[in-house]
Amino acid sequence: MTPSPTNQIEAAPADCLPTAIAAQLGSTLERLGANADSARLSPLHSGRSGALTYLVTASDQKFVLRIQPPDRLTSHWENLVTVQRQVARAGLTPRLRHVDVPARWLLADHVDDASLLGALRDPTRSAITLASLGEQLAQLHGTAPPRGTQTRSPTDHSSELLEETKTRFALPELAVAISDDVRRRASKSSEARLCHHDLNPTNILYDGQQIWFVDWETAGIGDPWFDVATLINWLLLDQSRRETLLRAYCGGRQIDFPSEERLNDARRVAYFAYGSTFLSMCTAPPTGGAPSALGLAECHLAIGRGELDIGSD
Repeated sequence: MTPSPTNQIEAAPADCLPTAIAAQLGSTLERLGANADSARLSPLHSGRSGALTYLVTASDQKFVLRIQPPDRLTSHWENLVTVQRQVARAGLTPRLRHVDVPARWLLADHVDDASLLGALRDPTRSAITLASLGEQLAQLHGTAPPRGTQTRSPTDHSSELLEETKTRFALPELAVAISDDVRRRASKSSEARLCHHDLNPTNILYDGQQIWFVDWETAGIGDPWFDVATLINWLLLDQSRRETLLRAYCGGRQIDFPSEERLNDARRVAYFAYGSTFLSMCTAPPTGGAPSALGLAECHLAIGRGELDIGSD
């Protein structure tokens, strides 16, 4: 990247950043005490939101730049910014350094990830890391939603994805059966909290001391047990480790453990949500037994080795 004499950041390729954003970013970095002329941008995964995301290194500081194209997340952008500001103030996500709502970009502190999955596989760190995760999630669900925060239903969203998928190919019979079952079982709980709604391992950073949640595109008011169930499903928690997570979470919220039925229903909804998302990414109906298909445990290992990014692969 070749810096200009006016502190505007020019990245290679030249059209990497819109001119106006490059100029504002340069000014923002200077305000933060970083040398904009020394700044370098490295692309990061964009996930399904279509955002352009970069690691910005300037002087000895690191930031994450996110630019949301105008044709993606059109109805959720302001909700995302409002929620992210709130959770940043609560210490749940890296600190926001600059937000430009009309231009649809923001700059946040970068967190060096020490690998949540690696810590959970380490017998000496697993229990304390799970407890920290449960406490951090309890804090999220105890955070007051900002005024105007949207209500989000993973079940409804998944059903909409399947309806869209049906316009391209017939849904597998198993997908239809699961959809009908989950919609019957979906909790109508009156409990509604500020939720993340996408706590897969790539959206959880662990710096060796603290858990951070990132990527708030799907955040909104919803059923808190969906977030808990998502963690249990993705992290493949056995009964003992599940209880470690739940003790910290329920203790943080000062609530009783959920019934096994309640938790299992939430887990079904979480599986349904991710299954419908992955199915919606197919261009043709999946064929069972593909030799290259990875199981969830294998996906974990691939994520931990940096070989798989579920946000884009």
